[in-house]
Amino acid sequence: MPGLRGKVAFITGAASGLGAALAAVLAGAGADIVAADIRPEPLQAGVAALQRYDVRATALALDVADPSAARPAIERTLDTMGRLDILVNNAGADVTLPIDELSEQDWLRVVGTNLNGPFMLAKHAAAHMRAAAAGGNGGGTGGDIVLPVHETSWP
Repeated sequence: MPGLRGKVAFITGAASGLGAALAAVLAGAGADIVAADIRPEPLQAGVAALQRYDVRATALALDVADPSAARPAIERTLDTMGRLDILVNNAGADVTLPIDELSEQDWLRVVGTNLNGPFMLAKHAAAHMRAAAAGGNGGGTGGDIVLPVHETSWP
């Protein structure tokens, strides 16, 4: 991975698992990190661990499923870090139940977290990345946005 010193990465689902690992890899490459998650306690611990990489790292409490939270999250990132170069939409939700047992509330949480939230974050991030694209970043057009596919295996 090329050096990312001076770049800012915003990672959802960053309190644990793959999100925390991605934050560590990107910080290890020199990127400043905005770690976002719905769970503030493990998120704070993860951000504290990133200090060993000598990068700026901040925690952002975020419910990705709330579509009204995307714009303020991106704006806060820009206010705090001054830029946004990489968006990793890692947060995911799953409720593994037969369809006749799945509540509408659970369904809406999964769709909000896995589809609507990443879309809204990408939409607001892309506008700022395009505006900053004149300097280039060696990645996508004005920034890099990662939208992973979450897979679930049924027993």
